[in-house]
Amino acid sequence: MDFIHLARRALLAAALLTSVVALGVSSQQATASGGNPAILEPAQGALFGAWTKPRAGRTAEQELSYAEQQIGRPFDIYHLYYHVSQALPTPEMISAANSGHTILMAFDPDPINSQPTWQEIWQGQQDTTLIKRAQELRDFGKPVMLNFDHEADANIGPNGTAADYVKAYQHVHDLFVAQGATNVIWVWDMTGNLFRSAAAADAMYPGDNYVDWVAADAYNWYPGKSGSSWRSFADAFTPFHQWADQMHPGIPQMAEETAVQEDTATPDPTRKAAWIQDMAATIKSWPEMKAVVWFNSNQIYPWWYDSSPASLAAFRAVGQDCYFQTRAASCDTSGSGSSSGGSGSGSGSSGGGTTDTTAPSAPTGLAASNVQSDSFTLSWKAATDDTGVAGYNVYVDGTKVASTTALSKDITGTPCPTGCTAWVEAYDAAGNVSPRDGITVQTSVSQSTLPLSGLTATVGATQVKVSFTLASPSTVSLVIVNGSGAAVRHKLVSVSLSAGAHTFYWKLKDDHGQLVPAGTYGAVVSVSGAAGPASASVFFHV
Repeated sequence: MDFIHLARRALLAAALLTSVVALGVSSQQATASGGNPAILEPAQGALFGAWTKPRAGRTAEQELSYAEQQIGRPFDIYHLYYHVSQALPTPEMISAANSGHTILMAFDPDPINSQPTWQEIWQGQQDTTLIKRAQELRDFGKPVMLNFDHEADANIGPNGTAADYVKAYQHVHDLFVAQGATNVIWVWDMTGNLFRSAAAADAMYPGDNYVDWVAADAYNWYPGKSGSSWRSFADAFTPFHQWADQMHPGIPQMAEETAVQEDTATPDPTRKAAWIQDMAATIKSWPEMKAVVWFNSNQIYPWWYDSSPASLAAFRAVGQDCYFQTRAASCDTSGSGSSSGGSGSGSGSSGGGTTDTTAPSAPTGLAASNVQSDSFTLSWKAATDDTGVAGYNVYVDGTKVASTTALSKDITGTPCPTGCTAWVEAYDAAGNVSPRDGITVQTSVSQSTLPLSGLTATVGATQVKVSFTLASPSTVSLVIVNGSGAAVRHKLVSVSLSAGAHTFYWKLKDDHGQLVPAGTYGAVVSVSGAAGPASASVFFHV
């Protein structure tokens, strides 16, 4: 490992230590023996993460909050997908990082048009754009796991050769280092199929000096994919795991995308749950596998972890297992410990305290009162053992809105016309946080009285269906924006629409008729009518 790479890791370690409080990790945890704090590698156990595709009309932030409420804990890693043309950081990146998540970011050329090619990148034709992205992430300041062109082996041909990819990866890495983006953690990720040939994997690898984590994406494709057969997590990842162990020992491994479908062919209602349980057992037997990230989406096939009560229970159990709670100070991540408790359980460390190794107990009895159209009052009880509790953090839809030492907090002016998810956690003077108590708040205003309601976006293969309901005849504008809020398609501009339900389709093209790159987009609807002015937005991934 050369001097520049060592220096970058030293700077990254410094950046990490300034962020440990926001991440809910004490400096003692971050520097525990056996792990590399500079790249967020846990000394024991594995980080637990997900991409949570928005559904049921929720925004990206709301979907993340909903998912974490389901499993009773925050994810360590939040996976997002962007292209090199995407301005950074996006609102969802900022929100997730501010609520203690590590961003894992795919950073890809446009797969629709295969532009820019890897050769264009390593020849410097995209340097202006890439330098801008490097500066944006540098100024963002928080640790970001960046994966240049994830699953690049699937793009050999349209984007260039394996040698072109290696040169492009190295070029992007060196540009970011030159711009001082030392908070970027470099992840190299390919499809699981690549590792059937060690020579093919070697040909795509840019070198240990350029890689902090090695990763693979592998799924159980049965029964959706024609000709597939049931395979376990171990079956899917063993070629990658063996290649990484043998060729690059000491570099942490990650299952960057994985998931399983329900067995509807046999059918076996317990098979998916058992697969998830076996996934956890396999990762525990592979100590070099330091992170697992679930692909919670219906892209191609339904990969949702909550596709059945049994699969949700199994997934929640993995999340509650202390081996996958490396940032919970009250957990034993060696694999022998038990969970520190879930959302609303009131369980946790019995000692509560102010040391760097013991987290306070969770608050209990969270309740909402004085519910209005856009505000509500939260109240809760002190942690079971509140010794050492310095205060409480209050979250609404994944965003921290207050930090207080009081036993109740008025949340006023919080836009919440269709319901919100609220969390409360205790924290001590050392920055340790407890498990969270959570509640869903349904506001009192009726959907039918809102000028604009029911905004949803349904993503299809070639189009996005945007639906909403108007309470009265209104003048409506519908604009499609990218993840940074810039307009890409003006679908409606001051168009008069009648009261009732309306549906429009966006064909994934911008105002110039060009297909947009895959990434995060939003539908922003503004109305003005007899029921009053209103606006709403819904974000989605295409």
